[in-house]
Amino acid sequence: DQAVAGARVKVQWTPTINKADYLSIVPAGSEPGTVSTYLLAGDSTELELPIDGTPGLYEVRYILTVDKRTVASKMIEATAPNVTLQAPERVLIGETFNFSWAGTVNRGDYLALVPAGSDEGTLKDYFIAGDTSEGRLTAPDTTGLYELRYILREGRRTAASATVEVTDAAGGRANATLRVKDALPARWAGSNR
Repeated sequence: DQAVAGARVKVQWTPTINKADYLSIVPAGSEPGTVSTYLLAGDSTELELPIDGTPGLYEVRYILTVDKRTVASKMIEATAPNVTLQAPERVLIGETFNFSWAGTVNRGDYLALVPAGSDEGTLKDYFIAGDTSEGRLTAPDTTGLYELRYILREGRRTAASATVEVTDAAGGRANATLRVKDALPARWAGSNR
């Protein structure tokens, strides 16, 4: 079986042995008793578990709460997500701008504007994907190169990015140098208090 990395995976089992037993998705070959994100079995025989945001082989496990023993498991491959972003190439300092994306993986994923080269998973100014494919963010007050990133909630891994340059009103990229060519005459009227 396959699922997109970072997505929620539908898991079914029968029977529930104990309501306090749990289901977890862990990297393939993990030691017995290893638990990642998990949900309790409860009264159900079906639920949705998030799979990590890193593509690779994983194992869905039904784990007994009594002795942490895995009594059932199934392999699943997490494939790379196919997410695309559309954003303006250039925006002004403090400008609110629109962007869009396609290929939402998880409603809880993030769209964040961060300085170019920021560490993986950095969230500064962000938007949660939800049930839409369009968003609005406000450009920072500092000029420079930034990245609009689609970040998977699970594992905080970047699935797509677009470069956005933040400029000043004159279209400059950095602090401008002011040059004074001629001295202006100054006149003063009034008191010195």
